[in-house]
Amino acid sequence: MNINLNNKEKIIKTTKIIVAIIILISVVFIYLWQQQKHELNKNQKEEVYQEYQQSLSLMNQGEFEQSVKMLEKIIKISPQNINYLQTLAVVRYNLKDYNGAISICDKIIKQDPNNAFAYNSRGNAFRDFKKFVEAEESYYKAIEADPYFVVSYSNLALLLKEQNKKEEARKIISIGLEKNPNSFELKTIEEIIK
Repeated sequence: MNINLNNKEKIIKTTKIIVAIIILISVVFIYLWQQQKHELNKNQKEEVYQEYQQSLSLMNQGEFEQSVKMLEKIIKISPQNINYLQTLAVVRYNLKDYNGAISICDKIIKQDPNNAFAYNSRGNAFRDFKKFVEAEESYYKAIEADPYFVVSYSNLALLLKEQNKKEEARKIISIGLEKNPNSFELKTIEEIIK
């Protein structure tokens, strides 16, 4: 009787292991299948690249609405591409669609929590939206994400200066110059703040 009970326990344990392996293999297969759905073939990549270049051209010509339409189409095809999202955030900002720009920056940050460009762009949108506390927080996060991203120091220092926080602004420029001692931009802002 004891031997029969041990065999049952072994069979149950073995069955549980087999089921766990099957589940694990299924999860891996589903993951790989989902990844394959997002892979673009060579022709699609070339087409998307050409459309992206066209959207940049439209943006540079001030045709922001047209650029947004193209970028949104491109992003539907390639939703994980940070460059496309960053460009869309810039275009939304130029359209003064600050909520749209902030939303896109948040998507970028969700994908890449250390994206200084997204934090800085979000700070710009909050600043122009007159949400200075959020702007300040975003600029600080941009600096934390990349202490060599000069424009974040400049934007934060100018924001602080506009709020009559000149001493804080000078400290930010000083920290920025420690990290980027040859930055003409930071040296210029330093002169403006004095």
